[in-house]
Amino acid sequence: MGDMTMSVRAIGPADLESVSAVLRESWGGTTLVALGRGELVDAAAQPGFVAELDGELAGVVTWRERDGAVEILTIDAVLPGKGVGRALLDAVRARRLKPSIPREADGIPIRHELELELLL
Repeated sequence: MGDMTMSVRAIGPADLESVSAVLRESWGGTTLVALGRGELVDAAAQPGFVAELDGELAGVVTWRERDGAVEILTIDAVLPGKGVGRALLDAVRARRLKPSIPREADGIPIRHELELELLL
């Protein structure tokens, strides 16, 4: 059995049905109480990431940003034991550390950042 390829990307409109299905299965619905303030929140309508292993949905994380802090609302590894949760949290952390990086440019998703240096 070969290595599986994992990718993590921002949740897009085409993902809403599968993300909602994961939330319903794990949380009993898409609306939940956010612990930070005790508010009802539709997790499926919040920013998030999906992880895929070889093109198969492997996990979902949703969050919200308030007052400069990120609150994880849900995290679900559909395929546990494969590093999915870690990859999803790393994606949220990267977005938090570098919010100036757009999620896409000219319709092309941006998934990686390169830092180049020119020594003179």
